[in-house]
Amino acid sequence: MRLATIKWNDTEMAGIVAKNGILPIRALNAAKGTAWKTDMLSLIQEQQIPGLTAWYNAGGKEELESIPGLVPADQV
Repeated sequence: MRLATIKWNDTEMAGIVAKNGILPIRALNAAKGTAWKTDMLSLIQEQQIPGLTAWYNAGGKEELESIPGLVPADQV
């Protein structure tokens, strides 16, 4: 899993790099009803990356492209 900080709509946010773009964590939260922190520093400080990685490895990777809110790589 690769995480990135992107600037989209004048807001910096954390996202997961997918095949066709980047899925902002806030889009993941909205689609899955989760409450991951939405900026990279908070994800690190709150030690949420291991849990996010576990979700990704347990099938989340395959879900990324179908979750609404994927930002095309050329728009970040």
